[in-house]
Amino acid sequence: MDRDSISLLRPGESQAGNGGLDEGNAVDLDLPTTINALCEHHDQRDTVEQILRALCQDGDKIHYRQEVAADLLADAELTLRKRGVLT
Repeated sequence: MDRDSISLLRPGESQAGNGGLDEGNAVDLDLPTTINALCEHHDQRDTVEQILRALCQDGDKIHYRQEVAADLLADAELTLRKRGVLT
């Protein structure tokens, strides 16, 4: 199976078929400055730019993901487990 056909953030959708960040939004976000701030090494720039340009812009999906993140953060036991994994 093609790796681009699987997405944990967009089940059932191709990663390539998301739309993504349009040029107006890229200018508003000052994308080059954001990319520079996120990249420790110059060779990471292309990857970071691809990720940022592919961000979801569907309000319903964003709201759903925010609810999932809030639920995960509200689970005290899970939070303790995450800390154990990260330390």
